[in-house]
Amino acid sequence: MSDSDDLLARIRRRVVRPATVRELQQTLRLPREQRRSFERRLKKLVASGTLVRIRGNRYGLPEKMNLKLVEPLKYLFKDEVRILGKELNLGDNIINRHPFPGPGLAI
Repeated sequence: MSDSDDLLARIRRRVVRPATVRELQQTLRLPREQRRSFERRLKKLVASGTLVRIRGNRYGLPEKMNLKLVEPLKYLFKDEVRILGKELNLGDNIINRHPFPGPGLAI
C-alpha cells in the first residue's frame, strides 16, 4: 500500500465532512515533520480525482459529499454555459457577467 493509499484510507475512516489542510492534520494527528509531504499527497489525490478540493481550500471525499456530475463544463461553449446556467436557475447577474463565466466559474 502506498503512502497516498494509506492517507486516503485514514481520511475515509476519520473525516466526515470537507476540511481544511490544518483540520485534516489535526484529525489525523500527523507529526509536524510529515505535514509538508502530507500536502503533496493531498494534491496527488486531488489530481487523481479521489479527493475533491472545493472553495475555501477544503478537501472532501466525493462519496460523502453527495455530488452529481452534470457535464464537463470545460468542453462547453459560452452560449451553452449560459443555457446551462438558466436551466440551473442562476441569476442573470451571474449568467451575463463580464468577464464571461466560462468553465472556470464553478456553476
